[in-house]
Amino acid sequence: MKKYLLVLVIFLGFSKAEAQHINFQDMLSLVGASTEQINQFLTVGKKFEFLSTDMTKGIPVNRYQNRFGEDGFRETVITGMGTPQGGGKTLHVLSYTTTSVKHINELIKQITKYGYPLTFKGTDNDKSIRQYESDMYAISVYTPLPGKSGYYSVEVHEKHLITLD
Repeated sequence: MKKYLLVLVIFLGFSKAEAQHINFQDMLSLVGASTEQINQFLTVGKKFEFLSTDMTKGIPVNRYQNRFGEDGFRETVITGMGTPQGGGKTLHVLSYTTTSVKHINELIKQITKYGYPLTFKGTDNDKSIRQYESDMYAISVYTPLPGKSGYYSVEVHEKHLITLD
């Protein structure tokens, strides 16, 4: 019995955990959330640190990054971007970037699991582009082409404002 316990401890000690810190459901929840809700969720509930706020066309754009650990991958979340609509409302965009192909593949699985149909697949000079759409959201996934360097990213765009009339 002690041998099995020792083998388990050794295995766990040498295993390298690489879990993404945000999933597709989190992205959908955060895309239209307030700055305070996003900050609370990412910095308290997840392993992200607030990096900076930049003003873009008078709108605060916030950057968060995972706490760089032994796993060696990097994740960045950018919030606050969007398209202004009438009445002071904005259609928001949430951007997620990672250095891990494993994480982007997991997000693609989650997107299709949620029933988002692939509406476009193509390439430009540097990356492969996939777009998925529903009535409420448009999701773009960017991956570097083979032989090209770059980051893997997902953007979630709100398509309609949700109002309670």
